[in-house]
Amino acid sequence: MAAAGWDVRAFQAISGVEFENTRNLGFASQYARLSVPDGGRLFSSLDVNHSYSDTDVFVSLCKMKEHATAAGSRSR
Repeated sequence: MAAAGWDVRAFQAISGVEFENTRNLGFASQYARLSVPDGGRLFSSLDVNHSYSDTDVFVSLCKMKEHATAAGSRSR
């Protein structure tokens, strides 16, 4: 975020705003189990990072890339 010019400290200063990488367990001691709507086809529930069940509002930020890294490095 900082490399993209965002003021990360301004976001952190907002009451109740938390940052967490939800790829893995994160700050919690266990995963949250969420049921799949309609029972699912393969799994009836999924174990996910606790943030998905603990929050009222969830904002997902994509991996920020520069054009050169998104397209890959090519020599011509």
